[in-house]
Amino acid sequence: NVLDAFLVALRKIASFADVITDHANNDDDSDGPARIVIVGASFAGLGAYRDLLRHKSDEIEITVIDYKDYFEYTPGILRAFVEPNHLSSLTCPLSALNKNKKGASRFVQGEVIGVDATTQVVSLNDGNQIP
Repeated sequence: NVLDAFLVALRKIASFADVITDHANNDDDSDGPARIVIVGASFAGLGAYRDLLRHKSDEIEITVIDYKDYFEYTPGILRAFVEPNHLSSLTCPLSALNKNKKGASRFVQGEVIGVDATTQVVSLNDGNQIP
């Protein structure tokens, strides 16, 4: 069942948020805020972003990467065929993430082509690298 899989994924995201918070609260080897990169700004990515902000957001830096510069509520697209004016209520610009007052966060538009776990760097198709 798709809904069950979605709920399991959300629980894993919440569990991940707890791990990140534990890392951020560890004063032993902390040399700055924990840096988190979320690849994809759809339901799961933005859900993870929201959940991470609920924790000590001053101790984490969140970067959200997506190839589009907007979030799109895809299930509502069919309604837009019947009511074209409805299309404007189905999208939201992701640049709003850059204006978050709760902590350090930013949105980067780009396509991820690689993740290097050793150097902890995300590579984008335009040559930029996100630590």
